Amino acid sequence: MKLNVPTLAIIIGEGGSGGAIALASSSKVIMLENAIYSVISPEGCATILWRDPKKMLDAAKAMKLSAKDLLDLDIIDEIISEPIGGAHRDKDQILLNVRESLSKNLEKFEDMSSELCWLEYRCKGVMESANNHAWQRIDYDIGPAKFLHTLHACVGHFNPDIILTNGGDRQHLTYLQQLSDLHYPDFNLHRKTAKIKVRSNQRVVHSYGQVIRKENYVPLHGRLHIDLKSSFIVKEGGLLGLFELAHHSRQSTQDISRLSPGSVISAIQMRVAMEDGVLVPWKKNRPEDTKTAWELMLSDRGGLYLDSQPGVYTNVIELDFASLFPSIIATRNISPETLNCSCCQVYKQSDKIPFVPLNPDDANLYFRKKKRNQSFSLGVFPQADEAAQMVPGLALHTCGRTHGFLGRVVAPIIERRTQLKQKRQSKGDMFDQQQNALKWLLVTCFGYTGYKNARFGRIEAHEAICAWAREILLQTIAMAEEDGWQVRHAIVDCVWIDNPSITDTDVKRDLAKVFAKKVSDKIGIPLEYEAMYDFIGFLPSRMHGAGSLTKYWAHGEGELKLRGIEARQHSTCDWISSLQSRAFELLIEAKKQHLLLHDLKIQQQIISMLHASLKRLERHEIEPLTLIISRRVTKTLEQFSVFTLTYASVLRAQQLGHTINPGEKARFLVVVGSKRHPHTRVILEHELHDSSIRFRVDVQYYRRLALRAIWAILAPFGWSEEEISSGRRIVTLDQFIQPHPKMVENHQN
Repeated sequence: MKLNVPTLAIIIGEGGSGGAIALASSSKVIMLENAIYSVISPEGCATILWRDPKKMLDAAKAMKLSAKDLLDLDIIDEIISEPIGGAHRDKDQILLNVRESLSKNLEKFEDMSSELCWLEYRCKGVMESANNHAWQRIDYDIGPAKFLHTLHACVGHFNPDIILTNGGDRQHLTYLQQLSDLHYPDFNLHRKTAKIKVRSNQRVVHSYGQVIRKENYVPLHGRLHIDLKSSFIVKEGGLLGLFELAHHSRQSTQDISRLSPGSVISAIQMRVAMEDGVLVPWKKNRPEDTKTAWELMLSDRGGLYLDSQPGVYTNVIELDFASLFPSIIATRNISPETLNCSCCQVYKQSDKIPFVPLNPDDANLYFRKKKRNQSFSLGVFPQADEAAQMVPGLALHTCGRTHGFLGRVVAPIIERRTQLKQKRQSKGDMFDQQQNALKWLLVTCFGYTGYKNARFGRIEAHEAICAWAREILLQTIAMAEEDGWQVRHAIVDCVWIDNPSITDTDVKRDLAKVFAKKVSDKIGIPLEYEAMYDFIGFLPSRMHGAGSLTKYWAHGEGELKLRGIEARQHSTCDWISSLQSRAFELLIEAKKQHLLLHDLKIQQQIISMLHASLKRLERHEIEPLTLIISRRVTKTLEQFSVFTLTYASVLRAQQLGHTINPGEKARFLVVVGSKRHPHTRVILEHELHDSSIRFRVDVQYYRRLALRAIWAILAPFGWSEEEISSGRRIVTLDQFIQPHPKMVENHQN
């Protein structure tokens, strides 16, 4: 949507979900004869309409996925015929057909305006019938006045409740108002007569070390304007997730679509406070409690991380605590007003401390019973209470009589998310979107206890939550070792366990679930079975060689899980991501064939694949667009003190008459250039469409990236970057005498 030139899309296979919407926003949409197009899978549609994914065939018929149906509905503009049997039967012929279609359609774009070449309007709603479809495409080449008149008439005819845009806050709606002032004053998108106005201007904010650009906020009266591009909540949870958060916060859906999850949780806290009849603080005015240096060192710690043992392991099971930090808030009754209360003393004689139930109704009943049993002297003298708990390792205790404010905020959200996860049938379905939106609320709720500006925050509450998290993870590790499990790694709220003596994977999985139930009963927080991995690799640190805390890759139950490596990072170019993907495919295929992953032949296949790709790079056979690197700009040009590639891209953009603002991303290709002239070291992405631009890709730069990417896969097997570069494994005397200690695998014949 950033492009101010015509766009043409060809759907060659399946256009699905968000990608389908993006393709439909092109000036012209063309489909191959046997391609299909949908905004949701037939299984997902059947789940929503009939609560039964088995009715996917009925859903597919009703959705009219075929190219012929879509052409009849005017959703696409043209069908490209395919050879009998499909496009793969005659690739040369299908390429010729595509070329002819492209040439014919590109000729129509030559006379279109470069300011606003097209705008497409969609009315999202329930179709009354296939012949009464609620959509219409409006091309801008009919002229500004007629274009605005047609769009105005469409809005009046369809009368939509929701208008979705992709960049409407930043450019589209304000530009429509400018056109209206010049050509068609009666244009109106609201349900009342009013002009389109910006409520809040764009700004740059700093959040957890990141620089984020907040776009303008352009609301509509009587309708919801949802900008898909500027809404983090919609990106993570879709429209259903947005509506879920609006329900919990009692805020306008249009407003919270522009807010962060932290702002939404603050709105929920204020709602609960008002329901309690409690005044909401205008600003936080409670300072941190005074501590000695020793107390500060003990209390100011985060979650617990183990040092992983670098290596590759098989049939390892991952167990995760469900919403650990929010659950600690609820079950340990942690809240600003419950810490070190004056009404309770810790009941030291009790061996088993009762935790607050996670279920909100059970928790309310628990505290109502305690209130009925209160002594008349409560409030005059502190009394021992078996529910009052000492925070592990800290000189803090929590109240056993008063139900904490934060616990009453998070417990209903935890309960609702648990219900949605139980209903979820596939990743990305309606229930998964809703629970994912709630997940972000729970994540930020913990962080806001220590946020300096949080109205209901207190740093001691943040420290108490972290202390309980460390204690719970240590208890889980101890219980696992008592039951004969080996703990391969543990990070804050999850553990990876293995028992090499158990060779039957089904038995191992069942025993792990029994162990998880045992921990859940003792801790009071659900420990859930996440997956059993066919293989998992823990990376060593590049600095010291010991285990890296958060970098690993794993494959299990049909999915690949990546953390901390290049393919997971947004800045990585497509070529590097594809290298890692191909390497993982080799490992997955070897595992399917029951081969040992630490066999040098398999690792040598990855090395050969890498060096073949490097030779193509040296011969400049790699498509430049696949080498585009993305960097988030964090400062203005004048604020740079080091001439980095990001600086070079911002400088080049300025010289070309563009501006890359802080918070935006610079996308560029690294080329051979002069160090004295930094702007010559990069080519911006949009320049690649200009055939007159001459450049040479910086082969050495991308070679280093490729070596680092493959090192992230082979390092757990013991390879160094130098060995990967040379293509040969250097065998040490220790390795010659005995197997490499890092190569651990339970092979099953």
